[in-house]
Amino acid sequence: MLLTAMPVNNSLWDLYYLMTLFVGHDAAFADRGILSLKERFSDASREDPDTLYDVLDTVTVRRTRHFVRRYYPNDRVRGPDGREIQVQFPDPHVEALNYSLDEVLPGFFEELKDALALEEEGQEPLLTMARYCPSAYRLDQEVEQSQVQLVGLIRSGLLKRFESSAYAFARTAATMADGHDAFLAALDAGRILTPEALEEWTNIDSDEEWENLLERTGEEYRQELRKGLQARGEAIKSLAWGAGSGLAGGTRRGHFFCARVGERVFLRFVPADDGEIVRHTLSCLRLIACAADTARHLPDDLRAAAYDAWAAARQDVYDAWILATDPANLQPRIRPFFRRVAGHLRSYPPSELRQNELDLLVECVEAPWGVRYERALRDVFDPEAADPYEVSNAVARGRQFRRTSKL
Repeated sequence: MLLTAMPVNNSLWDLYYLMTLFVGHDAAFADRGILSLKERFSDASREDPDTLYDVLDTVTVRRTRHFVRRYYPNDRVRGPDGREIQVQFPDPHVEALNYSLDEVLPGFFEELKDALALEEEGQEPLLTMARYCPSAYRLDQEVEQSQVQLVGLIRSGLLKRFESSAYAFARTAATMADGHDAFLAALDAGRILTPEALEEWTNIDSDEEWENLLERTGEEYRQELRKGLQARGEAIKSLAWGAGSGLAGGTRRGHFFCARVGERVFLRFVPADDGEIVRHTLSCLRLIACAADTARHLPDDLRAAAYDAWAAARQDVYDAWILATDPANLQPRIRPFFRRVAGHLRSYPPSELRQNELDLLVECVEAPWGVRYERALRDVFDPEAADPYEVSNAVARGRQFRRTSKL
């Protein structure tokens, strides 16, 4: 179990790296149609954080004070002495503690302000970020506003990094300095590198995105459903097959469907304007969110189009089911080197491991790891060694990869 108060600080990738501490490998969610966890996070960072909902609902529990007070108002827990006590939250009492950072870093904050602060009285900060705004130095055109905005994001991002962690700030500054050196090297060669928005800056305000992403968690939706079933369970069970209703809410018109194939539940929202079908769980649930007193509303045009919409949703669910049940579609992309190492371990099992430990090691090795892990494993895997069993023992003992395989 991993406890964290703020899983996202600078970008959604913070959450990804937390998950890699306990997720076996990149294809751990292949059975849910997610062939690559890294690619799913990349899509979420570029396009829509809602695409992470199914993953987060599987591995996380988020219970705020508001959630506990709302859904568990009178619950009791066992205290340290073994007695049951009612769940209560103490009132916070804040005590101010004043200190001076100038005593530790004399003059540093003034220098940081001069280097990064926004323009004052027509003066630019000392760090002009020229590499990210080359159009400011061209004589044949005006400055591109997108580049100006990028510079502003980088400045505020650096301040945010410093606010978060001095170590993170130092690492980011060092990375940028390396990039500047590369830019100057290219300039000496007669070329100018065009700046592109780096991935780490695309979610500079991702704290807010994270809150939007988890505005309502899977557990909250399940609690709402539980309350609804307690109040109207018998009426729902007595509905005819395929029965439905309508409501007025939100900004999109369309049809929502919930289907089950085997043990899997599929949610689909088919827009009335022939737009793309909404498949992500959270996006669908947000589109149909309502309260107990929400009035029923089903216009004639939506009623008439319901069967055509169901045909589209049913075909989409069928296609997703076929994709997920074909083993060929769920095979992760594994680098040949890792397959070779896994085959070696099977042929020459390490003498230092029990069978269950060997199975775990092979499973972890034969996974879609990247080049960085391959380099680490190559340091301990020598297939040309005289004793193949000693090679397997070396892999099992390898410290760098051993942390990865959780042995």
